[in-house]
Amino acid sequence: LFEPRYRILISEVMSSYPVSARRGEPILPVVPGLFPPTGQIAMADDIKVSVLNLLEESESLLEEYQLPTFIHAHQTPMRPGTPAAIVQLQQCVVHPNGSADVFLKALSYIILEEIWERPGTGGLVEARGVRMG
Repeated sequence: LFEPRYRILISEVMSSYPVSARRGEPILPVVPGLFPPTGQIAMADDIKVSVLNLLEESESLLEEYQLPTFIHAHQTPMRPGTPAAIVQLQQCVVHPNGSADVFLKALSYIILEEIWERPGTGGLVEARGVRMG
């Protein structure tokens, strides 16, 4: 990805992940609530309980939605009714100039309903859609 708008997108979706994830190493899920609050010493049993509680609450969080995820539509012009995919960023190498090589996994497909361009982003578009099927 080399266009300025895609550089902004990758910078934003990768901002909460370690630098190693931006250098091509595996992107590990960021799971809120997994460990005790900052300042507390986590004991092995505390961590086990936290993990089990989280899994009981929503197993799908770990599998699908805690890796960087965004809408990808490869069609111009984009307008309501355009098909798109919800994709998960599986691997990412961000180069010194901000461009990136990425490996994406399609999670589901949608039809775009609303589309708007974010000001000051060189054409980065946000959208809402409805799942197909």
